Amino acid sequence: GGAGWASIGAGIRVARGVNEVLVTLLMNFIALLIVAELLHGRLGEEGAGFPQSPLFEGNAWLPKLVPGTDLHLGIAIALLAALAGYYLLWHTTLGFRWRVAGASEPAARYAGISPGRTVFGLMASAGALAGLAGAIECLGVHYRLIEGFSAGFGFNAVAVALMGGLNPIFVVPSALFFGFLETGALAMQRQVGVPSSLVLVIQGLTMVFVLSGLGRAGGQKV
Repeated sequence: GGAGWASIGAGIRVARGVNEVLVTLLMNFIALLIVAELLHGRLGEEGAGFPQSPLFEGNAWLPKLVPGTDLHLGIAIALLAALAGYYLLWHTTLGFRWRVAGASEPAARYAGISPGRTVFGLMASAGALAGLAGAIECLGVHYRLIEGFSAGFGFNAVAVALMGGLNPIFVVPSALFFGFLETGALAMQRQVGVPSSLVLVIQGLTMVFVLSGLGRAGGQKV
């Protein structure tokens, strides 16, 4: 499902030349409304009082890695996906084509790489990973589909990817950093009295410093 949805954005990018980041960000709102419509209708649980699906069957839940904790199999799947992404991008011909096309479309055309095919392949793969992440959240945390369950994870993912230098391996500690900040925000406010909004400030400052460093490094290379 994620691959199919992202392919729509890829088609708009190839056919009309619209930036894929802008297209997919706007398509998020359409997807949210479609899910909300389904949960208010046929997929919704009757009498729940909140738009959500009935609980999934127990055999569909992701097993816990450590009994009595929230650590489930999805964490291992995420690590494997990061390793697979790194291997694909830096150790395969397909990954080399994707990196060339991302760095310079004219250079990709000169090398005989089809930018359109590259955009479709890369977007479909990214969409599939996003769909996998949503499935893990539903099957490993909520055990049902709930309206708005993602809580802006897609927007945070952009910051996580930039902080990780667009490298799948470095994205893992970057994601953990953001996750620890958001998880500890409410605890800080409850126990120490520090406003939870301070986490947003820390995240913003972190991104400013990271992007400034990347810009300076890029200028030195030029």
